Amino acid sequence: TAIGQTGPGGVGKTDGTSSLKLWLDGADATTKTLNSTTVSQWSDKSGSGNLGTQSTASKQPTNNTTGINSRETITFDGGNDAFNLPNNSVLTNNAPCSFFCLMRPAGLSSYQTIYCAGIGGGYTAFETNVDKLNYYDAADGVHNANGVSTLSNGTPYIYDANLSAGTGTAVLSLNLNGANDLTSSATTYG
Repeated sequence: TAIGQTGPGGVGKTDGTSSLKLWLDGADATTKTLNSTTVSQWSDKSGSGNLGTQSTASKQPTNNTTGINSRETITFDGGNDAFNLPNNSVLTNNAPCSFFCLMRPAGLSSYQTIYCAGIGGGYTAFETNVDKLNYYDAADGVHNANGVSTLSNGTPYIYDANLSAGTGTAVLSLNLNGANDLTSSATTYG
């Protein structure tokens, strides 16, 4: 008997019963609530019911109907555009954690956060550190790892990050376009 997976790339199920906890699909127009041309809510397709919301109009990213590969995308201005996710321990700095993103950076002159979860001194972030991919764990302000590849403005990238364990010894892997960009083993993260 074969049991098909319904998540992105065949990973997990979209009924809320698998380890897939958040799937925000910028190409799916039915998951976005528009405020004219900006997005005020982005609905989760994982089945876990986690909604990305932004009630402040000046912080809402722009919806593009012909973004990467002529598919719908969401554009963040690199300044203050952001979605707020529920304060849920599943989405904060608990590991193991895997993160996957299709992005096309437009401004690589400073840190640009792609995903950040948690609050205060306990948040984790996957971001660009100027022109490198970066993982940052603010639990103690020490765990900060950059990839080695140099990113370019306007180039599309598939970026994924995996953290194998929580507090204690962990293996962090950053991957860019399917190739390993950093593996940090036997390092204390979190």
